[in-house]
Amino acid sequence: MNQTAHLFDIARVSTTASPSCLAHYPGQNGWKCIYGQYALPFVRSSYLLHSYLYDQFQLSGNLAIPFVAWPHTAQQLHYTETFRNLTTTIARTLQNPTQVLSPGQGPVSLSGKEEKRAPVSKKEEKVGARHSTAPSQTRSALLAACYAHCATEDSRWTDIHVDGISLDAAVTRWWQSLGQEGCVETGDCVSVLTSAPDLDVQEGSSSFVLLDNCTGFNCGEGCPQPPA
Repeated sequence: MNQTAHLFDIARVSTTASPSCLAHYPGQNGWKCIYGQYALPFVRSSYLLHSYLYDQFQLSGNLAIPFVAWPHTAQQLHYTETFRNLTTTIARTLQNPTQVLSPGQGPVSLSGKEEKRAPVSKKEEKVGARHSTAPSQTRSALLAACYAHCATEDSRWTDIHVDGISLDAAVTRWWQSLGQEGCVETGDCVSVLTSAPDLDVQEGSSSFVLLDNCTGFNCGEGCPQPPA
């Protein structure tokens, strides 16, 4: 979070971030408008959210261990489960298009306490409703229970699966949900999810949420393993 706040100032993000978000998080809280869990309610475009339930970059930083190291002590592993549970809570809100972290809700921090916020004005409520319930917006997600960070630089793009679906396949499905069929017709990509019954597609929309529910640290299918 500190890194995000510094980037917000250095890159002058206030000139490009959502005006509605900046109005909701004024002054020193403006950095939240480029931090996923706070910015999502103000995203009006369709999106596919991808993350790991044990994000290696954030957890290694929070635990003050080298990026290449793996959590192993009981205290560290307990922290990773707390992190996973909170990430899961946020991801599950995507399964209900009318409850995508609306600006009136307070995301829970790693302390387990809901953040204190100023009362939401009627104007902000209207803005939040408009941003979080747009019927044409496709909000989809794939979150694997892996201790990892990147996905497109190696075979993780195809090897890691949630409910049998890889990120490669999920991107194809999401792209098609936007009506982008050209790549399938020309053979530039594979239509692997045109009629996939195992996708949790939200009723009345093209959105889907693939969320790992296996038990234990780094338990997902195809997750990278610690060095020997």
